[in-house]
Parts: sequence; C-alpha cells; structure tokens
Amino acid sequence: MGRFRPQGVFAALITPLDRRGRVDEEGLRALVSYVVEKGVSGLAPSGAREELACLDERERARALEVVMDEVGSGVQVIASSGPCGPEEAVRLARHAEDVGASAFMASVPATSSVRTIYQFYRQLSRATDLPLVLHHDPSQVGAFLSRELVGSLAETAGVRALEEGSGYLPYMIELLELLGDRLAILCGHEEAVLPALASGASGALLSSASVIPDIWVQLFRAVRRGDLARARRLQMGVLGLVRIFMARGGRTAIRAALEAIGLLAKRAYASLGKGLREEIADALRKVEQLREQGFC
Repeated sequence: MGRFRPQGVFAALITPLDRRGRVDEEGLRALVSYVVEKGVSGLAPSGAREELACLDERERARALEVVMDEVGSGVQVIASSGPCGPEEAVRLARHAEDVGASAFMASVPATSSVRTIYQFYRQLSRATDLPLVLHHDPSQVGAFLSRELVGSLAETAGVRALEEGSGYLPYMIELLELLGDRLAILCGHEEAVLPALASGASGALLSSASVIPDIWVQLFRAVRRGDLARARRLQMGVLGLVRIFMARGGRTAIRAALEAIGLLAKRAYASLGKGLREEIADALRKVEQLREQGFC
C-alpha cells in the first residue's frame, strides 16, 4: 500500500454483520466503496470505537481481507486489533502485513500499567515492520498517557501516529506542542475535530465517517485552506447526528443510519425504538441540508 501518510480523514469502519452474526461481506464492500468515493484518505476496518472490543480475532482478520480486496490504490488501510494481549496483537499485525495494510492500530488491555503498555508496543514493533498507531482511550487504561510515555513509544517502538479519542483539547494540544514534529495526531472524537485540526492535528479517524465521510472531508479541506467559517458551519451541522452515535447506541445507531441512507439492508434492532430511529432520520435530514446549501 506504499508509505504510510497519517493525514486527512480516516473512516473507522463499522463491520456489517448478517443475521447469523457473521461478517456481511457484501455490505462491507458497499460501505468501502461508498466512503472511498466520498474522498477519504484512508480506512480503519473494524476500527470504530464502539466495536473495538466486540469482534473476535477471526472476524477482525476476515473483515480486513474483504476491505483489502475491495479498496483501490491510493487509499491507506489501518488494520486494528481491539483491546487484546500481545500474542493476539502480534498475530493480527502479521496478518495485516501479509495482506498489505498500511499500518496497524493497537489497543492495550484495560487498566494496563505504563510498563505493560511500553512492553506491549515494543513487542509489536519487533514482530512487524508496519508503522504502529497508538489508540488512546483514557477510559480504557484508567488515565491519560503521559507525554513521556508517548514520546518513548514514538522513539523506540515504531509508533508513528496517535488516535486521540478523549476529546480533551488541552491534552491534545500539549502533545502537538511537544511531539508534533515526531508523531501524527489523529482526532478520534467528533465534537473536537475542528479545534483539533485548527491546532495542528494531522487528520481525524472517526466512526461517523462511515455515514457522513463527505462532510468530514470537506471540513478537513476547509481548515487546510483557512476557511474556518465554512469549517465551523460543517462542524456545527453534524453535531446532532454524532451526539446520537456517541450517546444513544454506538455501532447499532451507526448501522441504523447506514440503513436509513440505503447502504445496508434493513434489519430490526430490538435496542432501537421508533423514537431513536426518528431522531436519526431528523439528524440525517439536517446533514442533507448542508449538502443542498453547497457545503459539500
């Protein structure tokens, strides 16, 4: 896939499942084609925060194979492990390297110590030549990673980018100030994309980019050319939708939105009531207004 360039909008893809709970390969191919046509810089199969811990090793490997078979040249692919031990992470990283992924995003097991985190990435870096992406989720490890640890991982463990999912801007800006010349920062929190990009983040890695990739691509381009008024309009225009995703159902709500725009076959999700479906439909109409007004 060529040299890894952690810049632009990366769609952290949900993994469509069929009625038997297996990877819906046809639906996944349709999703890949959709987001690539909308101009994303890259994909992170099974990389949506809501399902990082919900797919097993076999499902994650198969989803990556389907994506690699479907994606065209020029689109980067970040494979992911989800929270797991080093042995499983090494197997998945080697598989990702074998099928041609551009990089590998690893998540350490919950409540890992600083020493465990460092050793985890050192072991991964010795097992694969792929650039590594650090998935940063303070709720997972119980604390924000120190800049010293992040700097050490960038220096010695092959970590080339950090997906910062907390949305806490002071932390992100501190990393940009101290490590921005050595480490690409990708914003992983939808509500913080505009301020993160304006502060110097390299891009964004977002689960909502499975549904509205064109909005995020246009926002990224607007910031890059200094059109902050346009970027603000785009950011504010999608907050209703992304807040539903974050607070009202995670990957299930994202799948429902993909159904609503005709990308996935309709299924009945017991956890989604009529009211939530109507909220999603209303939020999608507001996003469509942005397109009609010429913002995309």
